[in-house]
Amino acid sequence: MMSRADEAIEYIKSLDIGRLGRGRFDVDDDFYYSVLEYDISATGPEKLESHRKWIDIQWIVEGTEEIDCANISGLEILEKYDEERDIMFWKPREDMMRAVLSPGSYVVLYPEDAHAPGINRTGSGHIVKIVGKVRIG
Repeated sequence: MMSRADEAIEYIKSLDIGRLGRGRFDVDDDFYYSVLEYDISATGPEKLESHRKWIDIQWIVEGTEEIDCANISGLEILEKYDEERDIMFWKPREDMMRAVLSPGSYVVLYPEDAHAPGINRTGSGHIVKIVGKVRIG
């Protein structure tokens, strides 16, 4: 049996990338995705984010983006959990894992995975990506 995250990944794979609109698209009560387009910079993360209610699937459509990740255990909290926005912020540390994503690649981020997207240490760039959100539970 496939997990809900696996089902969401399969759904995103089935999208016609060339015809994506921008914005939020609700699939059902437990899964939605947003198509985002933005410029990134060569700076490192100022803070990491994590979520409690949703799993993130960050899928690159265009451009190259680095996402720094660290397990939340042992991280210093910068901003307490905001239940309405389902987000909290953490102080980055030196020994984080770095995922380098290019078109067609993705990363699945669970509640214990603090992360900072929007980085390209080789210079600035333009990104189009899909961020899928899968409800936990």
